[in-house]
Amino acid sequence: MKIKKYIIILLFFISACSMEGRKQSSHSDGQWFSEYNLDSSSIKNISFDELIKMEDKESFAIVLSTPDCGACQKAIPSLNTLAFKYELNNIYHINASNIDQKQRAALNALLNNQLKTHDDGSISLLVPSLYTFTNGQIKDSQVGLTDSLKSLEQEYLRILSDM
Repeated sequence: MKIKKYIIILLFFISACSMEGRKQSSHSDGQWFSEYNLDSSSIKNISFDELIKMEDKESFAIVLSTPDCGACQKAIPSLNTLAFKYELNNIYHINASNIDQKQRAALNALLNNQLKTHDDGSISLLVPSLYTFTNGQIKDSQVGLTDSLKSLEQEYLRILSDM
């Protein structure tokens, strides 16, 4: 019975942060970090089109999130703290609410088909998601939260240390 309860909670969490039917952010790109209660950010906000142009960049990380996702509200400040502390200037943020289905297909190709594709062809994004790239190829990822913020920060450090 306990396992069934945990599975239900896990499914609820995943569906709560799934990207289907999300609203677009009302803040301009210049103020994106205020949606996460941050005064400033070491993470740069970019558009999907800018991400596609970055494929040839040596190494970088992309974080996908939305301001109305509770898990993102915990993850983005932690990631921002690590970026500041370790002077990581190659982490970029994309508001996943602004990625349409055509762009999701392109993103899925960039991520070696790691995203869930439904029978109708639509593609779901789970947030928060952190992906690292080296020479245009995906290297590692962390989707969702871990058991605690401390272990999430450790996982982010592990992923980012190879960049």
